[in-house]
Amino acid sequence: MILKLWYPDRSNHSTPARAGEHVLEAIAHIQDGSDIQQAIDLAAASGGGDVEIPAGKFDVGNTIIVKPSVTLQLNSGTMLVPVRNVNVIELRRNSAVNGGIIYAYDFKGYSKSGIYLDGAQEFSGTLKSAGISNIKIIGRPGYGNGLFFYAEEGSDHVSWVEAHNLNITGFEKAIYFKTEPVQKPDKIWINGNNFSQIFIKDADYGIYLDGHMDLPYEISGNNFTGVQIQTSEQTKQAIFVKGTKNYIQAMIWDYHLGAEAVHLDRNSLRNQIQSNVSIDDRAYIDDGIDNLSVSAK
Repeated sequence: MILKLWYPDRSNHSTPARAGEHVLEAIAHIQDGSDIQQAIDLAAASGGGDVEIPAGKFDVGNTIIVKPSVTLQLNSGTMLVPVRNVNVIELRRNSAVNGGIIYAYDFKGYSKSGIYLDGAQEFSGTLKSAGISNIKIIGRPGYGNGLFFYAEEGSDHVSWVEAHNLNITGFEKAIYFKTEPVQKPDKIWINGNNFSQIFIKDADYGIYLDGHMDLPYEISGNNFTGVQIQTSEQTKQAIFVKGTKNYIQAMIWDYHLGAEAVHLDRNSLRNQIQSNVSIDDRAYIDDGIDNLSVSAK
């Protein structure tokens, strides 16, 4: 087994070169989520870098927080399993997670999220955003969220996050964006995030954007491309949008089983949906303003 930590040249800093060795030692003795957290903390303290977790099943009793300048690299055989009702991974600004499996299926009554981003971190810009890639997130249909972006108050915001090659099965909501209905002077948003190559299966709600078409609590300008959504008899909505100028390109399978394929809320404005579902289909509902559908006839 080869375990390594990459960390940048810090020749002009005072951090000892042996800092990376402490992380390697921590990784070599990982037994559960708390050990993973210890390795992340050591990496962050030494300037950041890639913390590579080997294959194996690791119980998570407390949220694993990926700190700034750290990328959590999960082996394709790494499985993180929540044993308490907690978010499995939380990303901070300028952090990332890549690879592995989050497996929440066996936790009955799970109501948290596989990956969570809190807008209080004020994600935005090149060195203040986050990345999510090449990860499988599995939960029990009807419970919790695969991925959750949340803005609650003040100047909370989540922007410029890059997510690629996500495979999400189960959960109540597979991908969930939520801004709370605040009043000025608060101003919160979830804007300008890019998702590509997204696979969603057997969720109650596939992509669920719950905000507003304008500030002070907007969800705007988020792009979803290369999306595949497999609905089931339990699926209520494959795509729900309450926001503005979001773009979603999706193939929605078997919505004839009873799901609403697309639902654009009355507080939706100038969103664009490109899909296989015709606007004339009863599964396509547009209660909003100036939304555009590019779809089959």
